[in-house]
Amino acid sequence: PYATATCNPSKDDCTIEIDKVVLTSPTNQPTLHPSSLQPTTNQPTSSSIPSSQQTTNQPSSSSLPSSQQTTNQPTITLSALTNGDFEADSVTDWNYMVPTGWQCASGKCVIASSSSTSWGGGAAPSGNYYAAIQSTWGSFSPLSQTISIPARVSISVILYARSRPIFSIVSMKVQLGSLSMVQNLTQSWLLYAFTFQPAYSTNSTANLTFAPYATATCNPSKDDCTIEIDKVVLTSPTNQPTLHPSSLQPTTNQPTSSSIPSSQQTTNQPSSSSLPSSQQTTNQPTITLSALTNGDFEADSVTDWNYMVPTGWQCASGKCVIASSSSTSWGGGAAPSGNYYAAIQSTWGSFSPLSQTISIPARVSISVILYARSRPIFSIVSMKVQLGSLSMVQNLTQSWLLYAFTFQPAYSTNSTANLTF
Repeated sequence: PYATATCNPSKDDCTIEIDKVVLTSPTNQPTLHPSSLQPTTNQPTSSSIPSSQQTTNQPSSSSLPSSQQTTNQPTITLSALTNGDFEADSVTDWNYMVPTGWQCASGKCVIASSSSTSWGGGAAPSGNYYAAIQSTWGSFSPLSQTISIPARVSISVILYARSRPIFSIVSMKVQLGSLSMVQNLTQSWLLYAFTFQPAYSTNSTANLTFAPYATATCNPSKDDCTIEIDKVVLTSPTNQPTLHPSSLQPTTNQPTSSSIPSSQQTTNQPSSSSLPSSQQTTNQPTITLSALTNGDFEADSVTDWNYMVPTGWQCASGKCVIASSSSTSWGGGAAPSGNYYAAIQSTWGSFSPLSQTISIPARVSISVILYARSRPIFSIVSMKVQLGSLSMVQNLTQSWLLYAFTFQPAYSTNSTANLTF
């Protein structure tokens, strides 16, 4: 557990709950299609304004208590983006233009084809074309589209993105209305997800905007900095896909590299330089990671709940819990996977992280995908996820949501590190 304004593990009773922890590498990321973004029937959901992938200083709204959650809530229908895959405009190589359905100042946005070496080369993640948003020495315009937002609903924006290969690396700013997040990029296509909580009390509209954002190596206010995006999809956290280890395979048309890439990382996270596009390959073999032991917490059977060390994990006795879906003491509602989940509790300053030692191949980044929530009814606490010496803090809600964290340990040889929650 990690301190929030309402719960401090050093002096309060604060608990995080996790389930279905999966390891993968960004080169093994699944491809998400709009048709796959459907809710699972055993994932507790609510009509709250939840937060996923948000920075720790992002404005948030209180979620509904677990008593108001339902396991069969209908899918929230969102209006599809117009031309989210940028296939509506055909170009031979590339062209400065405003993509169909979007807004952008003429001469500042680009449609490029997979064959365009001028904009980085390599196959587009989806179809034949992608969009680029360029800053030319201080002159640039964001790429934006006005979207409809149902009342009291959060919006997840899922897309592929990269910084223009060969040029200096720049970050990406994603904004919905007045809320914004900044994402570090690499020069390889990676899958990113951003969840915003506009908290509109009535059906409304807002601009969804993408723009370059300054790094130590590239400043849009004075340099030539370009971000490239493709396959932009809107969904709601209640419509999130379920990721199984068997689905975490690379697509054959997604450019990959053996670089140490960064996805879902905070803007102050240590990073490593990726390989240039000339060293990328579209058919790089899947990176094999050792599976977590008991990542779904199904190895231990309890009638209701029990203080215990989950099989395959390390935790000080009396500080970690295995709880069943039927346990109202720990929040109630079905576990996202199977019948059991784990809870890590702080009792007035006394707590132990839940950890497991994992193997990490050389020069490979690690994505940790899991479901998590703050213990319902109790005060909301954040979650700290750590791999070796690298860590990230994630705001939680009291509903199960899917989170992804990508670390770049940058080990030069095969190694091991503790994964800690």
